[in-house]
Amino acid sequence: MTNKQYIYWKEEEQSRKWKLIQDTPKEREQALRGGAMFLTWCSLSEPYEENGQPEPRRWGDFPLDFDEKENPDKALQDIRTLCLIQLPALYNIDPYAIQFFVSGSKGFHALIPAKLFGAQDGDMYLPLIYKKIAAEWKERFSLSTLDLSLYNMRKGKLFRIPNVKRKNGRYKVPLSLEEIRDLSIKGLWVLAKAPREIEPVDADIVEQEDLSKEYTTFKEQVRQDMEERCESPALDTEVIKKLSKELPTCIQYILSSMLTKSETVNFNRLTMVLITYFQMRRGSKEEAIEKAQHFIEEYTHSETYDTPRKRLAHWNTQWNYLNNNEQYQFHCKYVRVLNLPAEFYDCRKCPGNQYSSSLPRINTSNKNLCSISEKTWDAVVKANSPPALFTHPTGIVRLENDQEKGLIPRTLRGDHLRYELARRANFYKRKEEAAIADLPPMWLVKDMLAEPTPPLPYLSRIVTYPIFTQGKTLHSRPGYLKTSQCFYQQIESLIIPDVPQKPTVKELEKAREFVLEILCDFPFVSKA
Repeated sequence: MTNKQYIYWKEEEQSRKWKLIQDTPKEREQALRGGAMFLTWCSLSEPYEENGQPEPRRWGDFPLDFDEKENPDKALQDIRTLCLIQLPALYNIDPYAIQFFVSGSKGFHALIPAKLFGAQDGDMYLPLIYKKIAAEWKERFSLSTLDLSLYNMRKGKLFRIPNVKRKNGRYKVPLSLEEIRDLSIKGLWVLAKAPREIEPVDADIVEQEDLSKEYTTFKEQVRQDMEERCESPALDTEVIKKLSKELPTCIQYILSSMLTKSETVNFNRLTMVLITYFQMRRGSKEEAIEKAQHFIEEYTHSETYDTPRKRLAHWNTQWNYLNNNEQYQFHCKYVRVLNLPAEFYDCRKCPGNQYSSSLPRINTSNKNLCSISEKTWDAVVKANSPPALFTHPTGIVRLENDQEKGLIPRTLRGDHLRYELARRANFYKRKEEAAIADLPPMWLVKDMLAEPTPPLPYLSRIVTYPIFTQGKTLHSRPGYLKTSQCFYQQIESLIIPDVPQKPTVKELEKAREFVLEILCDFPFVSKA
């Protein structure tokens, strides 16, 4: 097992390429002699390769960049607020443990030792964990000048090297705690005129319990987020344009329906879907909050974010964290995993689905029925989330709205199934060297209709009220539930309050009184 770590360096010119070196004092010195102005702030366990390989482990102290060209006094105020007031008060951090720098321009940098967080062993998602923490601090302490673009994955983010002359003739130089605390902008600006060193100070650099707990919490959140972010190709620019013209039905439903908490739904997950959608549209944070105002004010199914103020603060924190975060881009797949009710969520009718370049491509040229049928079923199964096609005693069915009967299962015949296949895969034929678009062939449709055990969820019935499954699970969310094999279509007049997973004593008493009020006059034969 190797203990080597790697970093990248670059000269001042924007066009210069990043250069890889081992993270050793000798190679850092050689990079400086070669004209290095920047080094990545985190080191990697191996050179980063954009080829689908596992993420390397990353190490590094926690960097902070406060920058405000129009008002550098605000940047100075923010770094003082965080590093000299809030962090010592909240986490018992010795401020002498933090390294301070004036950037040589209009900003300030700080480095907090990783050991204070218990982060000295690194993590593959270290930049995202640090960004989560920084986004939380930015919102909590109103640090408008704290720049969150510093926390990149991939190769990392370049950080200016101290005591190397900038194009403006100034230097990024270290500052003592007393200097960052007491000097004015002009006084600090004077110090950036020449290289300098400061006397090291003995500081208490030990893991701080509360800070370590916060780091661990955010690390678990990031890991959970990344596990849920399935590898998906970026949406095509044409799809983005179409999705941005008007709110898709699924986004409208999330904003208005107040989805109850479940295995696939919680306030944080809904917030991330909504924010990444609005950021994809290139809208402002203010515009997004205006559109999501009802959702933020009225969503009551979260124990953690149980007031409008807390929900708005979390929204702002997540906006900062997700903004320009290449690891979190809006994609329809992340909406599908919420398992929204089918009638409010039909990808086939979504304007973004009209551009179908991302659908699987199936070659029908050789008429290899078994192979083509298998590939087509695979495409159908992957697209059937949330379920829209089912097996049923009458055959393969889809759900349709009947004016008199409401939601009903419609048994698919040849033309019906062909309609569904055309919206789940792109079929084509080979003619010489060219790929020619083709319709789903009827010989394929007939073969799929003849399949004795279609790989689709089984639908036993449609209900309009909550039911218990055989496993004693309450099917109370609209939509399909595999364990009940039922589709629940909630009628508009039926209002069901949220059922807490761990009810309080007061809630249990209220439920008991409700049941007794219904049963009190029932003529039981004996005591019950």
